[in-house]
Amino acid sequence: MPVKELIELCRSRGIMVAVDGAHAVGQVPLNLDELDVDFYAGSLHKWLFTARGCGFLYISPRHQSALHPVVTSWGYNSGNMHAEFHQEGTRDQTPYFTVPEAIRFFKSLGGLESIRNYCMPLIDKAAELVVNRWGTEKLAIPSDMEAPYMRCVRVPFIEGYHGQQGGDARFHTEIFYHSKIQISSTTLDGSDIWCRFSASVFNKPEDYEELAAGGMKVIRGELANDVVMMKSHTFSQSKVC
Repeated sequence: MPVKELIELCRSRGIMVAVDGAHAVGQVPLNLDELDVDFYAGSLHKWLFTARGCGFLYISPRHQSALHPVVTSWGYNSGNMHAEFHQEGTRDQTPYFTVPEAIRFFKSLGGLESIRNYCMPLIDKAAELVVNRWGTEKLAIPSDMEAPYMRCVRVPFIEGYHGQQGGDARFHTEIFYHSKIQISSTTLDGSDIWCRFSASVFNKPEDYEELAAGGMKVIRGELANDVVMMKSHTFSQSKVC
């Protein structure tokens, strides 16, 4: 998205801007000083390889004195925003300790440019493969606004899935259980199911061959028509696309 242009437009009209940049860090170059945004929230576990539950909230210096945590705890009334937010009750702080090592790992892979040079061609080829196998199309997003490592492909009509409550969740659950592949699916416009998948440094072209084939088994009705009960150990054996 043209975030910087949108921020400038809002600022010119006296509107404060909060950006949900959950998927930005590790996918796109990010310079908060250049954006000059009021608030920016980002996740680090998605593309920077930290532990889950690790993210950040940037607050422009012009707003820091006016904001306080919802939970009143250590650092209250200290006059220091960082002290107030640093320790909120008994919240688990351990995910944040993975950030330095995650950054070192990220750099060891060659940094953002090298990772983008691997993931972007991979996801383009993967989307083309899935579209051709399923006979559908990608979500109509201008190419310059697509997330670098993520694509959405429409799922062909499946009796018992489309138009049914929970049909989208059932689609990705069946793929996960039978093919050990983790994707996301959601219903748009109340009918169409869209499959969202991504590319990371641990993915290979063969992963998307398996995704396309696993999806076709669901589409053709080749899998058991039952409620799937997933066991916890299958998560450790699965691939994330």
